[in-house]
Amino acid sequence: MKRLVAYTCLFFTLAGMAQAKYTSEQAFKLQQQLIDTADYYKYSPQLNKFITYSFRAIELMPQIEGKHYHKLRFYARFTYRLHQLGLIKESIRQSNIFIDYYERYQSEIQLTPDDEISLFQYAAFNYSILAQNYTFIDQQESAAFIYKKAIAFTSNRQSRYYVSALNNYGLYFYYEKKELDSALHYFEDARAIAEENFSDVHIYGSVIDNIADLYLETGRIEEANSLYRQNFDFYKVVPYEENEFYPIDYGRIMSSGRQYINTSLQLNNIEAATQTLTEMQSYIDEQSEAQWRLDYLIAKVEVEQAGGEYQQANQTLQEISLMKDSIAQQEYNSITELQNTLNEIVLDRIQESLAYEKEEQQEEIRKQRLRFWIVVLILTLSIFILFYLYQQRKQSLLIADEKAKNTALRNKQLNYEVEAKKRDLTDFAINLSQSHEWAKDLYEQIQSIKETRGRARKKQFEELEAEIKNKVVFDKETETFYNKLDSLSAAFYKKLQETYPKLSKNDIRLCSLIRLKIDSQEIATLQNITIASLNTARYRIRKKLKLSENTDLDTFIQSL
Repeated sequence: MKRLVAYTCLFFTLAGMAQAKYTSEQAFKLQQQLIDTADYYKYSPQLNKFITYSFRAIELMPQIEGKHYHKLRFYARFTYRLHQLGLIKESIRQSNIFIDYYERYQSEIQLTPDDEISLFQYAAFNYSILAQNYTFIDQQESAAFIYKKAIAFTSNRQSRYYVSALNNYGLYFYYEKKELDSALHYFEDARAIAEENFSDVHIYGSVIDNIADLYLETGRIEEANSLYRQNFDFYKVVPYEENEFYPIDYGRIMSSGRQYINTSLQLNNIEAATQTLTEMQSYIDEQSEAQWRLDYLIAKVEVEQAGGEYQQANQTLQEISLMKDSIAQQEYNSITELQNTLNEIVLDRIQESLAYEKEEQQEEIRKQRLRFWIVVLILTLSIFILFYLYQQRKQSLLIADEKAKNTALRNKQLNYEVEAKKRDLTDFAINLSQSHEWAKDLYEQIQSIKETRGRARKKQFEELEAEIKNKVVFDKETETFYNKLDSLSAAFYKKLQETYPKLSKNDIRLCSLIRLKIDSQEIATLQNITIASLNTARYRIRKKLKLSENTDLDTFIQSL
């Protein structure tokens, strides 16, 4: 059995690993088909198909919205079948899922009156199965808690499920706790309600049977005998509502008949025992289950021994031994078949899981590749955009820098032009001043001529005419000379202008004359100024060139 549990746990671990995604409505329709298929194999030899289809139906639960009644009904029925198959731990797990789900969504479930009653019955029965399962795995405290919870849950309706809850809690005290007084207390409470409301229901016989067993154990044989006979007659006529295959509970008929015969023999009522055995025999045929036949044979051997038919009793004992061996073999075959079924299920699920995992891995690889290329594309676009923005920015900066340079150059040229204009204006002012002096001198000479008579006046006219003629000739020659000087010294002029922008045009011409090593007298004559004025001009140039006292102006200019 431990191996069965291990296989089952492995199967439940694998369950749910390969789920396709459906809409809620699609999942519900598919689940209905799986449940119908599972129900078809529910009691067939092909239990592997029942379990496989059932768990595939469970896998779809999270994908179904609502449908609470549908889900709870499935869990309750599946829990009970797992209990029947002896898969106790998984039955407990499914029962707790049912209870948690029921308690969580009870207030939200919209039901018809019939469905409400049906769901109540599922819940009450589920509590009973869960408590029994806890006793099977020796978790007595959990069992007691669920038994009490079942009583509280069913007490409001005073239904046959309330009778069953009381009866089950009494059995807990009877078999597990060995507290017979407490057991009898709950049995009697169940009996009182059942006799009043459910005397024709199967649960009433179960309560009576438990009370009879307790009476027998405590020595109250006559009371036990009476109750066994009552149950023997009761089960003959009461429908077996919990079983869809048999109209009446043949197993309980055989069991209560055997117990009645046993207690009758203890009371030395061989006649009643013999008559009951004959009645039991009428229910035995080739279709009878092995346990029913075993109960009949046990009752038969007791009657034969009590009647002194020892030889017949020995033959019956041999039949009993063969029957027990047959039952044991059937149980072993059933366990082996279930184990093989679970092996097949586990292998199938492992293969499905591996195939699904492989498909998921391939899908993940495809997704990773897609993500990789998306990232590459995004990075490429980002780099392109950044490079484009960088180039645009660089181009903007170059244009701005070029504009700044052009502006600076234009400003510089404008400054040169302004300075040149200033220098021209200065030269013009000097020339104007010189012309004014010459005009003044000319005026004085004219006044002198006006006052002179005779030959002296004629001589002064001749001198004035010669001076004016010389002035005109000198100005033309000087202009021609300076034009040639400016043309030949263009590079020198440019260098001086760039290096010493404060120099005027006359200053530059003077520097050019000094560079040609023309002496001061000739320079004064060319510029039509006195030596004193020339020395003043040289002093101004030294200041503009920022020459020290120890630096010779002529030597400095000629070194440029």
